[in-house]
Amino acid sequence: MSRLGRVLVGLALIALLVWPLIRLVSLAVGGRADASVVGLSDPPRGVGLAAETARLVGLVLAMVLPVGAALSFVAARTDAAGRGAVGLIYLGLFVPLPLQALVWLGSFGNLGRSQALGGGPWLVGLWGAAVVHAVAALPWVILVGERAWWAVEPALEEAARLEMAPWRAWWATTLRRSLPGLAAGGVLVAAWTAGEMTVTDLIPIRTYAEEVYTLAQQGWEPAGLAVRMIAPQLAVVVPLVAGLGMWLTAVESGGRVVPDAVRWRWRLGTWRWPVGLATVVISIVLVALPAYGLIWRAGRVASGEGGLVWSWEGLWGSLRGAWLDLTDPELAWYRAPLWGSVVWSMVAATGAVVWAWSLAWLGRKSRFWRLLTIGALGLVLAVPAPLVGLMLKLAYVGVAWMNTTPVLMIVSQVVRGLPFALLVLGPAVRAVPEAWVEAAALEGLGPAGQVVRVGLRATGRMVGVAWLICFGLALGELPAVYFTRAPGYEPVAGLVWSLLHMGVESRLAAMGLILAGCSVAVGVLAAGVAVWAGSGRR
Repeated sequence: MSRLGRVLVGLALIALLVWPLIRLVSLAVGGRADASVVGLSDPPRGVGLAAETARLVGLVLAMVLPVGAALSFVAARTDAAGRGAVGLIYLGLFVPLPLQALVWLGSFGNLGRSQALGGGPWLVGLWGAAVVHAVAALPWVILVGERAWWAVEPALEEAARLEMAPWRAWWATTLRRSLPGLAAGGVLVAAWTAGEMTVTDLIPIRTYAEEVYTLAQQGWEPAGLAVRMIAPQLAVVVPLVAGLGMWLTAVESGGRVVPDAVRWRWRLGTWRWPVGLATVVISIVLVALPAYGLIWRAGRVASGEGGLVWSWEGLWGSLRGAWLDLTDPELAWYRAPLWGSVVWSMVAATGAVVWAWSLAWLGRKSRFWRLLTIGALGLVLAVPAPLVGLMLKLAYVGVAWMNTTPVLMIVSQVVRGLPFALLVLGPAVRAVPEAWVEAAALEGLGPAGQVVRVGLRATGRMVGVAWLICFGLALGELPAVYFTRAPGYEPVAGLVWSLLHMGVESRLAAMGLILAGCSVAVGVLAAGVAVWAGSGRR
């Protein structure tokens, strides 16, 4: 990359992360609020928040890691029948967390007056929050897990199978070599769960992120106290992310990423159909159950005889009303929640992908840039999502044009999408053969030419996948956007969030159906791009 490109990437790091972090630290150090005003004078308060956060994270990991590791292995490395059904779970990559909360808590939790499956709500308390987080995190665990299973050297597996039974060979080589990659997925889920407050605010559960969100709404001084409270979380998450990031980049730089043509699949024999059937059932249930819950609730409207009755007319009426709420014809199109959010999310996705790709490209050969990238990744994952928005707001509170337009909101979406864009683009960029870059240099292409003619051409299709994922995430970003949104510009996630606190009724459920349909459409498009990318590599 040219010197100008390196300067621009460095300025982006300074403007979007370093300077806001400095302002956030200054807020924590210079805060003089009386802790007793916000209930933090008692030391056990912080201990309790840490314990509740750890309980939530531990329960989510206990749910999602075994299931995600198993499904990713079945999909990536076995001949199980129906293993392609895991693709249905991947659609969850494009369903934002506020929508996940609407779907699950509205149909099976305490946000609706009746339950889709009858009986009382079963998604309540810590258990309910963990289930919603686990379902939302499962696609990411599978994505990282497939990468981990793919990275095992076939030669080691073949040698082990010659010396021991298949299950022992799998245990000694395949699982053992994949554990660090699976652990990276666990760290990603743990950091993301600990930093989110969308679900815990609705249930509610007092975690670090929820406390930060609550205090930040009370003003700058209480927010400074909240920043000091998260020091233990930063001390744990940042080193974990940095260590695993260094390991993964070292592994891939050392050639552990196995080409598609070399990979082989474990044969399950008589277990091929049972395992495939279980995979299909899990995948379908995770998609069909929430879809049924939304359709059921959206169609239940008041009848002439009193009470709520489901009907096709009621469903259509709810969908029509929800569409008007999302598009609001009385507003300019760029201020309507749906259309405005689509445009802002497209800009944010482009910014996140460009930034992530540039960092990944610079880190291919430079240890300095690799360390900067891993540091940025650890920082964004470790800081609770509300604080990401708060530190950007604090850094640019005096810049009027950023606060009266959607600019600051888009910036917060870019920062929040960076880790996920790196997760997709990092391996793709590092997999570009160095021989191709050297050949381009010998032909007289400069750094910019190498980026365009080699880097972008080799990774262009995965750039499309990453863009679509970041678009879905930006569309549903809530904690950071809550503090950076401008007056008169209501993002669709904010609209859903405000309505969620009043309970999930037919109009909101219909809104969820429309947004879920948009998310699925984006996911199907991304799947097509991914398949195209795979066929292009072959």
